[in-house]
Amino acid sequence: MLLVCTSGTTGGPKAAVHTQANLLANMAIAARAQELRPADTVLTVLPLFHVGGLCIQTLPALYAGAGVILHARFSPDATLDCIAGDRPALTLQVPATMKALVDHPRWASTDLSSLRAVWAGSSVLPDELVRAFHARGVPVCNVYGATETGPFSIALTPAHAFDHVGSCGWPAPGVEARAGARHGDAAELLLRGPNVVARYWPDQPTCDADGWFATGDLARRAHDGSWRIVGRARDLIISGGENIHPLEIEQVLMAHPAVAECAAFGVPDARWGELVAVAVVLKPGASAAETDLQAHVAGRLARFKQPRRWFWPRAAAEDGAGQGAAQPAGAAGRGGTGAQAALAHPAGPS
Repeated sequence: MLLVCTSGTTGGPKAAVHTQANLLANMAIAARAQELRPADTVLTVLPLFHVGGLCIQTLPALYAGAGVILHARFSPDATLDCIAGDRPALTLQVPATMKALVDHPRWASTDLSSLRAVWAGSSVLPDELVRAFHARGVPVCNVYGATETGPFSIALTPAHAFDHVGSCGWPAPGVEARAGARHGDAAELLLRGPNVVARYWPDQPTCDADGWFATGDLARRAHDGSWRIVGRARDLIISGGENIHPLEIEQVLMAHPAVAECAAFGVPDARWGELVAVAVVLKPGASAAETDLQAHVAGRLARFKQPRRWFWPRAAAEDGAGQGAAQPAGAAGRGGTGAQAALAHPAGPS
């Protein structure tokens, strides 16, 4: 049995009880989806205290008889050196580590030809980071899940990585996914499978009577059966009766060259119920005024989705799994302490 605490990004942490059967099921599912084989070597740079670093690639690789290179902590220099010198077939990254690699002076010159794929999870992946890896010929495969689901639940395989940017793919072998309660044009994603834990410690059920786990993430299912995460149910902004997903706003802002981090959230308004607010952290040395960012979003978002309040916090907190301190897996840094920090620092960019 393995007790893994949830990130606690929307409340107090709870310990998910992973039985040996859950762990073995997740290893088999992940090994099959990633086509792991004994001749492979994987590079692990993420912490093993979280299911991301432990259960997405590391344990599945050992289950498949593959080799594992463990780094004590992530370093872009060490990661690039290892890829070029030890030539792993696979590695798992999160947006923060991907960005550090892409921004590294040796990114363009490092030999990445050994990589069959880079798998990535923990947060919704910014398109520009994905395309930077694609430009080097390396498919980026999104994996979606939660502490309670193994976490290997929905996966975008290399065969579809280049033509499904932004999608998290299809349910992994043995995992079922369906739409739950509707929230505007999306629905809460429900998951069921042998890798999904049945309880939190000591004896709090995680699933309903039929074994479905409610993720709290809002998703849309495409005609081809693939899934795309659009936000968190509790983060939905309702302005003038319109449902607005913060993630859509964040993805537009993250495409601006001066923006390092951002979070969209609702603030109360007597007329509209809520207005869209954003907290923006600029890249070191970059400059962008509110008017610059307003012009950037104006041609990319419907008028009712455009931010009406702007905040400029010094930085956004992340937990050890690469998640914003106000959202669980699948979301992208909003609400909770992130929003509170924004409201505490409403001054313009420095």
